Amino acid sequence: MPAIIGAAFLLIAAMGAQYEFYVILRWAVTAMAIWMSVVASALKSTPWVVVFVAIAVLFNPLIPIYATREFWVPIDFAGLVLFWVAGVKLRASKPVPSSG
Repeated sequence: MPAIIGAAFLLIAAMGAQYEFYVILRWAVTAMAIWMSVVASALKSTPWVVVFVAIAVLFNPLIPIYATREFWVPIDFAGLVLFWVAGVKLRASKPVPSSG
């Protein structure tokens, strides 16, 4: 679920949302990236932990990085792809609970 939420926010951002949306986006993407890093850590997927910690730092709302829209659009698309791919990969590697 955090992968879908993060990807959705980044898709809307890449399509050209209003500035006010970006304030919410920073909080949402940072929270979802932290959540994804916890999930990846639980699955012992260190590369994904590193990716999502980096996303959380990049989008963090406490010490924001201010740049032009031209700077952010490729980053938004890259983040969208990373959330999507990680959601698929981490879900596929999630252990299936055994009944019994």
